[in-house]
Amino acid sequence: MRGCLVALAVVLVAAVGPAHGQTANGDVQLRGSAPTDGGFSDDEDALFGATDDQTADSDAATPAADGTRTPPRPRSAEDARRERLGGRPEAVRAVQPVQPGPRNADGTVMERAETTVTAEAPEDNFGDDKDAYEPLGIRAGSFILKPSIETTGGGSTNVDQDHNGKSGAFYRIRPSLDVQSDWSRHSLNVNLNGEYTGYIDSATEDTPTFEGEATGRIDVRDGTKLELESGYQLEQEEAESAERKKGTDRADIHTLTGAAAIVQDVRRFQVRLRGSVERQSYDSNDGGTGRDYTLTEISLRTGYKVSPALMPYVEGSMFQRQLDDERDADGYRRSSDGYSLRGGVAIDMASKLTGDLAAGWRREEPRDGRLKALEGPTVDGTLTWSPSRLTTIALTGSTTLDTTTLTGSAGSIEYKGGLTATRSLRRNVKLVGALGLSYRDYESSPVTEWRRTADASVEWSFNRNVAAVARYGYEDLDSSERGNDYRAHSIEAGVILRH
Repeated sequence: MRGCLVALAVVLVAAVGPAHGQTANGDVQLRGSAPTDGGFSDDEDALFGATDDQTADSDAATPAADGTRTPPRPRSAEDARRERLGGRPEAVRAVQPVQPGPRNADGTVMERAETTVTAEAPEDNFGDDKDAYEPLGIRAGSFILKPSIETTGGGSTNVDQDHNGKSGAFYRIRPSLDVQSDWSRHSLNVNLNGEYTGYIDSATEDTPTFEGEATGRIDVRDGTKLELESGYQLEQEEAESAERKKGTDRADIHTLTGAAAIVQDVRRFQVRLRGSVERQSYDSNDGGTGRDYTLTEISLRTGYKVSPALMPYVEGSMFQRQLDDERDADGYRRSSDGYSLRGGVAIDMASKLTGDLAAGWRREEPRDGRLKALEGPTVDGTLTWSPSRLTTIALTGSTTLDTTTLTGSAGSIEYKGGLTATRSLRRNVKLVGALGLSYRDYESSPVTEWRRTADASVEWSFNRNVAAVARYGYEDLDSSERGNDYRAHSIEAGVILRH
């Protein structure tokens, strides 16, 4: 029985084998071996890129197991795809080289232009009409004039600015005029600012103040310019000042200034030679004896421009203070001579950051040997920062050496500092806040004075020419002299007219 099964299996293998393992001439072909007719298998056709015609001819020439010829196989979608690809399968098509870009007329490849795209967040929602409420001014020939006047009324908790002062109402008028030249070369700017404060139902004396300044520049030649300055200031003596004699009116202080400087640029270096004159006088019922003086000063500054926006410098100066009276009421000769040395940096980053900061030492030697020299460190400068066109922050500082009438003292050193921030909420709404601090120390005297101020205001413009303003102010004086300190709060509101 087992033998019969074996024999049956041999017969079946012999019957099936020629259809799958033999060629037309009866040779046995092993799986994976090349066809004996020299053709390629379907997989090899796909790999080596045989054309459809070659594949069809090979298929047509292959006889079946029984010796008859089979008809060619029909075209398929794959055959059409191969035909579109030129007879090569997509997977093995030759890689084409990257073609260069467009060429110039001489055949060289054109250089690709660099394109820079900068994304900036909008600074505000003002659009293109951000100056819709700014005054245009009045053109007068080659000058532009911008006049304005502010009128307000309000009240103060201490209108007298006195230790025992009382509250009261006041009105205030502030006229101003800015004049700017519109020249291609040279320049001239004039700023005039006045203020008059009148007190209603009060014996307090009305307070007038004025400040005027004119600055000019003459462009002599490339790298050389002449700078000119002049000014006048009118202010009243502080009510609780240690300089004021009891029982006298507050003195009006007049200050005249003038200066000229020649500035020369030599490559990265800049040299400035400057001379200045200051005249100060006092008008009061005590005659102002011993306080009127003339101060002359000459200085030399040398700077090196690290970059167009940054220039460190050093500066030295010599000065002389000549009092009108050779001796004061106590017999002291208060005229003096002195010098100052300082180093600083000038900053000019267009509208983003500008300023001039300096620190140093100043010494003033009285001509009377009984008085000690007046000297100390100095800090001066201004710095304006605009993080955006909506916000401006300004920092100021100054150091002043001044004469005095206090017995046994050569004078005082006063340090002042201020911080002002301006913020535009809308095109026509502006907020302003300011803080101030000053400290005065009298040499060889226990007298010291601290003064603090704070202001906050809002300005609402109706158009270019009319605006409403409201303001709050605070001021206090802390003096080491008993009965000289005071504190005052004030509020005021009004209207501004400008052109």
